[in-house]
Amino acid sequence: MVQETTDYEAQIHDVVNDVETFVGFTASGRQRDFEPPWEKVTVRPVEIRGAFHFQISYFDGKQDVTKNHTPGQFGEALKATLAVGFSNYHVQSEKGDLHVRITKRGKVLISRGRPSLVRDRHRLEHNRSKNYLLTPESGKDVLQAVGIVDSDGHIKPTMQAKFRQVNAFLKLLDEKLQKPGDDVIRIVDCGCGSAFLTLSAYAYLSLVNGYRVSLVGIDQNEVLIEKCRNLATRLGWEDVSFQTSKIADYVPDHPPSIVLSLHACDTATDEALSQAVHWGAGLILAAPCCQQELAGQVQSEVHRPVLRHGILKQRTADILTDALRAQLLQIVGYQSEVIEFISTEETSKNLMIRSERKLLGSDKNSSGQRRTGRRRGDVNSAVKEYQALKAFWGVTPSLETYLGDRVTDILPAESASAVK
Repeated sequence: MVQETTDYEAQIHDVVNDVETFVGFTASGRQRDFEPPWEKVTVRPVEIRGAFHFQISYFDGKQDVTKNHTPGQFGEALKATLAVGFSNYHVQSEKGDLHVRITKRGKVLISRGRPSLVRDRHRLEHNRSKNYLLTPESGKDVLQAVGIVDSDGHIKPTMQAKFRQVNAFLKLLDEKLQKPGDDVIRIVDCGCGSAFLTLSAYAYLSLVNGYRVSLVGIDQNEVLIEKCRNLATRLGWEDVSFQTSKIADYVPDHPPSIVLSLHACDTATDEALSQAVHWGAGLILAAPCCQQELAGQVQSEVHRPVLRHGILKQRTADILTDALRAQLLQIVGYQSEVIEFISTEETSKNLMIRSERKLLGSDKNSSGQRRTGRRRGDVNSAVKEYQALKAFWGVTPSLETYLGDRVTDILPAESASAVK
């Protein structure tokens, strides 16, 4: 059915900006008294470096120029295209097609029809097929529950970054995961928030790999905890629970195998790290968020030209905070590394501290076999490096305090006195 209307621009914007269903857009022809600079303009959705973009191609009869825009940038470009005087617009959507025709007398005729093309969202241009650990097929239920895939099992264009983040996290976890045999993998997520990464980890370990897994998420935010409980109930996961608790107050029923702290703010990361050490967790994965504590302590005459600039001082404190955290974990028996969690294009908070417990050479595992571990000389070297770093910058990190006797028994008296 053809209708005469004057709000066609708003309708075009509505269809195009529904990125979950948008397929394509073509503008052509010319209105009376207009001379568009191009013969035709097309728009299509593309994925560039894993992020959704609108790709606009301008054809002038001799050459075409292509530009890519993020959703936030695209509005002005579309507005400019609609203003140059094209007479025909065809907007394709998975919900249906929109046709707009402007007659020689200036009347706007608009009609809608069935979808002429349904795009395969797995084949967006610039996309690269990858061997993901948790796919829309193997993890459909959990990925749908947390809003990453739609009801058809397709990754939502606006959630591509979240999907990559899930799999980047799982890869870092999988690389250090010891095959548990018949043992239960017990996970505690400290400051779990919405827990979409942790729930994805549970799905990967239990549903994809068939391991026995028990997951507990803790957070002070009762609203988020209730939301997570509802998700676990919807998924039918009886071995997943969530509790409202401060990190320091939580006492696990069983020592955890893995402790997670994903984007916990400031010293909450330190609380999670110290609790993981006290519990004897075999693996720690911590992605720090905002580190504020050392920004007020850090000082260095040599680096005064750096520290006088607020942004540079904060970034210096961020790097120093994570370096000291990793060094302290090294001292108390963990092999630690600070690695890139996800690309900086996704988030500037893209570092992860990954620490694996290493027993002393005299310790034995549950089978009575001697475990390869760190040597006393390695501990002494780590202590010296830690002391030198603290002294140079004039700082004392909270993690040292939280670890208490774990470090006072190792650090020399002059350093240990700082934690009393």
